Formats: sequence, structure tokens, C-alpha cells
Amino acid sequence: MAEWNHDAGCGALIISVFTLLGNFFVNFISFILKCCSFVTQMGKSEITKDKILNSAAEIFLKEGFSGATMRQVSDAAGVNKGLLHYYFKTKENLFVEVFRRTVGSFYLDVQGMLQDEQMSTDDKIGSLVDRYFDMLSSNPKLPVFLVSEIHKNPALVAEFQVQSFIFSTLTSMSSLGIDQKEAFQILLSIISLSIFPFMMSPLIHHFAANMEQPPAELVQSRKKHIKKLIINYIKE
Repeated sequence: MAEWNHDAGCGALIISVFTLLGNFFVNFISFILKCCSFVTQMGKSEITKDKILNSAAEIFLKEGFSGATMRQVSDAAGVNKGLLHYYFKTKENLFVEVFRRTVGSFYLDVQGMLQDEQMSTDDKIGSLVDRYFDMLSSNPKLPVFLVSEIHKNPALVAEFQVQSFIFSTLTSMSSLGIDQKEAFQILLSIISLSIFPFMMSPLIHHFAANMEQPPAELVQSRKKHIKKLIINYIKE
């Protein structure tokens, strides 16, 4: 039987251990690099999608749904048409996604606020008006665009989830002790009164100039008036 060479055996064992450790670290570093690459690609993907949605919003507001083309959107976003179709198969899908992105958080915010048991009815009505004005101030062209597009294609009401939003809002308002039919009239009043200054922006600017008052200040005073009007109506 061959004698065990202690030094040679230890050396071989050490080499094997270091080889295993080396392979482990190489594989580990490779895994980390792949993860970093994946995260980077995901980040780039989200940035690209945001660019497309931002560009699409501008194109749709300017051209309307029927006038806008996927080519216009891809050119404005700086992406090729194939990539645009990869994210959004059709112009209809892109259109709906732009709308949901614009008002989706608004819908959720309103529902959450109306269900807040710590707020009084007056505070909720005032906050509802505030939220409409804030959303419209960020998207001043939205009212004219929506009215125009819904008149052209009434089916968009379902796509925009307008009915579900109104019904869920009415349900929340009924918890304030307001009859549902009355709540519907109140909600329509809030929506229509809030939208008017933005739909008739040129007229508001004309009045503001004649009154020597900044347009933004006139809009804010209008918001306060709407709150007072609705709250006093509920208290009657």
C-alpha cells in the first residue's frame, strides 16, 4: 500500500478548497452582476414607459383620440414604433392607460378621504372640492378633452370607469347621512362647478383682467365660493 504523503495531501486539499471558494465567488459575483443588470433594465423600462405616456398625453390633448397617431407618439417619445407597440398593443390601450394614469390616483384619493371617519361632513365636502381643483389645475386641458371625446365616443365612459367612480362616491357620501339621489345632485354640482373655470379658461382670464385680479386668485376665490355654496345647501 502506498504511504500517505502528508505534505502533498494537505497541499492538494488546500488547492481544492481554494478552487471551490474561487468558483463560488466567481458565480456569486456573476449572479450579483446579472441582478444589477436586471434591475437596471427594469428601471430603463419604466423610464421608457413614462416617456411614452407623457408624450402620448400631450399628443392626445392636442390632437384628440381620432387625430393622434402611434407614429406621432413614438416620434415625440423618441422610441421606435415597434417598442411602442410592445408596451401598448393598440392606440386604444394607450389612450385608456394615459387617462387612468392621470386620474387613477385621484379616484383612490377621493374614496379614501370620503371614508375617513375622523373628518366632518363639512371638511369632506371642502376636501372634495379641493381635490377636484388640484387635479384640474395639474391637468387644465383635461375637461375640454374629456367632454369632446365622450361626445364622439360614449363608450369611453365605461373605459374611463366614470360610472363606477360616481357610484362608489355616492355610496361613500350616503354614509354622511345624505340621501343617494340628493348626493347625486350634490356630486354633479361639485363636478360641474369645479370644471367650469378650466373649460372656460379664456373667459376667466378676460374677467380677471377686467377686475384687475390675477386669474389664479380668481380661481381660488371661486373654489371657496363653491365650498360655501355646497355646504350651506346641505345644511338647509
